[in-house]
Amino acid sequence: MLVAALRLWIDKGGSLAAAELARLLDYPDRPDDWLAAALSEPRGGAFMGASPVVELLERRGALSHAGMLQTLDAVISVGFGSA
Repeated sequence: MLVAALRLWIDKGGSLAAAELARLLDYPDRPDDWLAAALSEPRGGAFMGASPVVELLERRGALSHAGMLQTLDAVISVGFGSA
C-alpha cells in the first residue's frame, strides 16, 4: 500500500496506483465489486474519486514542497487514518 501511495504522490494521474489503493482500502473484502468498478471505466477512472485517492491528492496539493519525511508521514496517514 505504501508503494502505491508513493507512486500516486509522484504521479497524480497514476491510475494503477489509484486502483491498488482503492482495492486495499475501499474494497478490502469485496474483490468482485472492485473488479466491476475497474471494468466500468477505462484506465482506472473509477478509482480516481475513491476516498483514499482524493485524500492523498489533496494532501499532495497542500504539501507540494514537502521533504521526504513529511511526504512519508502524509502518505502513511492516508492508509491508517491518522493526521
